[in-house]
Amino acid sequence: MKMFLGFLSSSVLFLVVVSARDVEFSKKSEFKEADYVFFNYNDLRVGAKMPIYFGGAFDSEVPNFLPKDKADMIPFSSQKLPFLLNYFGFQPESPQAKAMEYSLKKCEGEIPDAQGAKKCVTSLDSMIDFIRETFKISNTGNGGQLFDDLKVLSTSPLPKSAKVFQPYTIIEQPKRVPSPKMTACHMLTYPYAVYYCHNPDPENRVYEITLMGEDGTRVNAVASCHMNSKAFDPNLMVFRMFNTQPGSPVCHFLSSDGLLWVPANPSSL
Repeated sequence: MKMFLGFLSSSVLFLVVVSARDVEFSKKSEFKEADYVFFNYNDLRVGAKMPIYFGGAFDSEVPNFLPKDKADMIPFSSQKLPFLLNYFGFQPESPQAKAMEYSLKKCEGEIPDAQGAKKCVTSLDSMIDFIRETFKISNTGNGGQLFDDLKVLSTSPLPKSAKVFQPYTIIEQPKRVPSPKMTACHMLTYPYAVYYCHNPDPENRVYEITLMGEDGTRVNAVASCHMNSKAFDPNLMVFRMFNTQPGSPVCHFLSSDGLLWVPANPSSL
């Protein structure tokens, strides 16, 4: 397995969405492009139109996992950042260095993050261990039981031929995915694949949404809606974006390099 030493731009990790009727997308808007990760819960219906900005995350640009034995040999600590920058060949003031520092500090809990169980995983084996612990699935040695009991949802990558920003329409009835328990894993910007995994509130709702772009691009997207946002910071821009208050649903699409693990048979939990 090769090591990916390149970096995606800061916008690559986002599939950003905003409802056309709530916010007029323009450079004069108070919101940055990276803020458009949310959409209006009331727009979960066939025919709803919204401009969507895909910041990248093409198949060929997603870094690979390292084998666990190799990942475990590389320090993963902000205190070791000077060593890591030298190891990967990045200058201390480079964008790559700043991105690595952010990712490391997020994993160390220095940056506000989700509540509940959470962990940064640096290999596929580490991710599977966290998933097994969350869903109380025994280790069978070959991973068979894990994939019998769970399924992984993700948003389809944007084709390179598609426009990165264009209007999209919901063309099929959004499908709610039963998810009494779930684990979301978000890729962090790092020289090799590192995911920030956490267990969202079980009150969250998960949807699979089929979108059609103005240029004919079809995207099968996964979205998560936080149905109770009372504990959210009232200053979050999403409340200004849709003129809502804490407590109202807050929905966002999962980026195409994100993974959402849910039970294959929810009734068994």
